[in-house]
Amino acid sequence: MIFKESIYFWLFFIIPVVILITLYGVRRRRRFTKVLGEQSLLKKVTCGVSPTKRFWKNFLLIAAICFLIIALARPQMGVEKIHIKRKGVDIFLLLDTSLSMSAQDIKPDRLTRAKMWVESLIDNLETDRVGIIAFAGKPFLQCPLTMDYSACRMLLGILNEGTIPVQGTAIGDAINLAIKSFPEKKGYFKVIILLTDGEDHEGKVMEAAEAAAEEGIKIITVGIGSETGEPLPIKNEVGNPSGYKKSKEGKLVMSRLDAAILESIAQKTGGAFFTATSSGFEIGKVSRILDKMEKEEFGEEWLERYEERFEYPLLFSIILLLLELLLTDRVISPPSRHCEPTKGGRGNLIVQNNDD
Repeated sequence: MIFKESIYFWLFFIIPVVILITLYGVRRRRRFTKVLGEQSLLKKVTCGVSPTKRFWKNFLLIAAICFLIIALARPQMGVEKIHIKRKGVDIFLLLDTSLSMSAQDIKPDRLTRAKMWVESLIDNLETDRVGIIAFAGKPFLQCPLTMDYSACRMLLGILNEGTIPVQGTAIGDAINLAIKSFPEKKGYFKVIILLTDGEDHEGKVMEAAEAAAEEGIKIITVGIGSETGEPLPIKNEVGNPSGYKKSKEGKLVMSRLDAAILESIAQKTGGAFFTATSSGFEIGKVSRILDKMEKEEFGEEWLERYEERFEYPLLFSIILLLLELLLTDRVISPPSRHCEPTKGGRGNLIVQNNDD
């Protein structure tokens, strides 16, 4: 037998406290009766109360608390085997890490917002496989398809604008790398989620989108940034902005979201286009698209699970509490000659004079 929530065993420390409170109540009751009057007279008045039954009432209450604590600790015994078939969607997240993603038109900056977006999406996944491709002038397979979401988050966290040393925005190459990284099995269970500002410097984007469509791969594009544009900050060694990037003519270089190209990519593959927002409401829409897609069977496995047994100590606790409530501390046997019920009501006692 094992206990799933053994931390609740710390509650057993309240049992000595309950016992001490009970003993204190007994001593206080005795002191109170001494103050009232002569002991022989008080014994005659209280002869209808059974100290033994009072002891058993307290015992039942304490035992009920003990069994309740055991139930909270969730005892488990016996192994149940569960057959699970794993089905899901293969998802490649293409994350733009080029210099333009350092623009701050979406706070704190485009790349940080994109990484937060990806983390939120992963939190909504259950049985899907996910991989990450970082790209700038060239793409790089940061994380192959996996169901280890914690490892995926860790590899996502180390991405920054300098991850890919070759600058630029090669969206087409990133899509082609994702196509090659998917399993060769045919089916409509593959999806690419492209997070970028859409500034492509290499071309051949639509050719890559057409190749994805031929493979049955759906592309969902998420635009990071604003169409109004934002200057690109230049960071010093510490990582703080020290100025803004300028052209050869001395003008500020503005980076704008190219929503048109992203929408065209999505339409080419039967996907969808969204603009990232601070509220992240579009993540729910993407999750619903993934839920409706065809699922691939990744495999099957047998899991062993311990069977819960908390209901037994819980039942004992309830039974003991009911017995404590039903048990009276009054003497059931006929009263002695020193105790007689009065005509005024049940339980009232009169004291007879021994001289009569």
